[in-house]
Amino acid sequence: MCEFAADQKRMDVLHVVDADLSRGAQRGAQMLRDALDDPSGIGGTHRLATIFTSEPAVLQPDVELDVTDGAARSLGWAPGAVSALRRDPDARSADVLIAHGGEALKYLCRARLPGALIYHKIGVVGQGFDRWASARLHRWAVGRADAVVAISHAAAIEAVELLGVDSSIVHTIANGRDPAVFRPLRGARDAKPSLAFVGHMSRTKRPEWFLDVVEQLASNGYSFEATMAGDGPNFTEVSERAETLGVTMLGQHDDIAGLLGATDIFVFPSMREGEGMPGVLIEAALSGAVSVATNVPGVEQVIGDGGTGFLVDSNDFSMLYSRVVTLLDEPELRRTMARNGRNRAMAHFSTQIVAGQWRHLCAETGRPVTVDLDHFETIVA
Repeated sequence: MCEFAADQKRMDVLHVVDADLSRGAQRGAQMLRDALDDPSGIGGTHRLATIFTSEPAVLQPDVELDVTDGAARSLGWAPGAVSALRRDPDARSADVLIAHGGEALKYLCRARLPGALIYHKIGVVGQGFDRWASARLHRWAVGRADAVVAISHAAAIEAVELLGVDSSIVHTIANGRDPAVFRPLRGARDAKPSLAFVGHMSRTKRPEWFLDVVEQLASNGYSFEATMAGDGPNFTEVSERAETLGVTMLGQHDDIAGLLGATDIFVFPSMREGEGMPGVLIEAALSGAVSVATNVPGVEQVIGDGGTGFLVDSNDFSMLYSRVVTLLDEPELRRTMARNGRNRAMAHFSTQIVAGQWRHLCAETGRPVTVDLDHFETIVA
């Protein structure tokens, strides 16, 4: 962990996300801001900025650029985001700018701000990337980062092999969560077993698989409770079916810790596309929920198959269902896995561990700057 001398210029860091959404990437950025910010200023100040206008969700950002989310963005480029970043005094004076995700990265690259740029790669693009119209733009943007922080080994390998990043600037820092926030709730598991899904209601997250599990369990006579949290393009469709199956739909929920703290089995049926290291699996493990998850990028770093949860092939619904049944049939196994899972998550993915790695990287990557805010004349020290 880096130590700062008393006379050293404090490190000002700006974390940038596209919008305030109740998604894992946004919660991760918020966690880093909260964990790294030093009120004394000696260890550095960390602020969180959103680019596009959105309804308040989870972030409580320090900076809101309020760029209108119009038709241009849906086509892949919103020029107003670049000018907003260039005008913002926090962005112009930051020693380090951290782009959480590719959307924030492309606008920060084009803005050409004086601070060092770190790209936080939170997912993998997967097969078919070369056919995307945005592939060339994404490679260009990644190539202009001073450092790339991959959230998992799979994301790091992709950065080098698919995106052409020099391996010397690629770092792997896992997702992190606070064990004091995500923890088992006493007495919450005394009733019938509970199942939960937390995620974006979209094609790649496959919420319909969770409903398929619920439907088959009910038809086979199992007694349990089921809850889903999250919003997204398929929310209405999922809600209609969930209602017929007796599943509680929470929508965009502001107490994920409370939900997971009372959950016995967490079902994670995602496709490979877009995943890097799902933070919700760390949250579930810290909360004492045992996960049954598809083996997409980053998941095997969180879950020890057969020890702290179960991993299944991403296309094998039958095995996913079978593993849920095993946990329902064997409550002692479930309790053992829950203890092991929380211990593993605390040892490898606690906020303190992850924040220390980020603090060191920011200190090594950042370059102190002085900025004339009236004329945007910058001197890089």
